[in-house]
Amino acid sequence: MADQSIGLLSPWLRTQRIKKISPYLRGKILDYGCGIGSLVEICAPNYYIGVDIDGPSINIARMKYPRFRFETIIPEGEHFDSIVLLAVIEHIKNPVDILRRMSVMLNPDGWIVITTPHPMADIIHYLGARMGLFSALANEQHEKLIDLSHMNGIASQADVSVSKYERFLLGTNQLFILKPVGKIAPSK
Repeated sequence: MADQSIGLLSPWLRTQRIKKISPYLRGKILDYGCGIGSLVEICAPNYYIGVDIDGPSINIARMKYPRFRFETIIPEGEHFDSIVLLAVIEHIKNPVDILRRMSVMLNPDGWIVITTPHPMADIIHYLGARMGLFSALANEQHEKLIDLSHMNGIASQADVSVSKYERFLLGTNQLFILKPVGKIAPSK
C-alpha cells in the first residue's frame, strides 16, 4: 500500500508506533508489512529484513534505504529475534496462520511485536480517513480490529501467548508482545 504516508497524521502515527516498539527491537529483525521501510531508521542494516507484498512500497524502500534488505515474500529458513507487525495484523485475513508461521521463525528467546488500532478507535480512524488525516486506503483494507480478548484467542490458536499488552495514544492503539507458548515474558 504505497499510499500509507498519505494522510496528514499518518507519518506522526507511524513515528509514535515506532517509538512504542523500539524497546522491544533486538537482534535480527523481520519487519513484516514494512511498507516504505520507515522502521530502518532505528535498525542496523545487517540485522534487518523488511517484507511487504506491495511491490511499489518495496521499490520505494529499496531506493530510500539501499543498505537494507527488502523482499516481497518471507525469506525461508531464516530465524529472528524480533518479528514486527506495525499496524499490519488488522489487514490480515487469517492472523492465526501468519502468527503460527512467524512463531516458527523465532530464535529461542525471540518475540513478536505487534501494534494495532484498538476497536474503539474504528470510528476515529474512519472519520479521520474521510477528512484526510489518515490513509483512506489503509482504513478500507482493515479486515478486523482486534482487542485483547480477540488477540488472546488468536494467540492461543497460533500456539503463542500474549506476554505483554499495553494501550497507548490515549487508548486508541495497542502494543502486543507475543511469545511461543512456554517462553518467558520480555523485560523492557
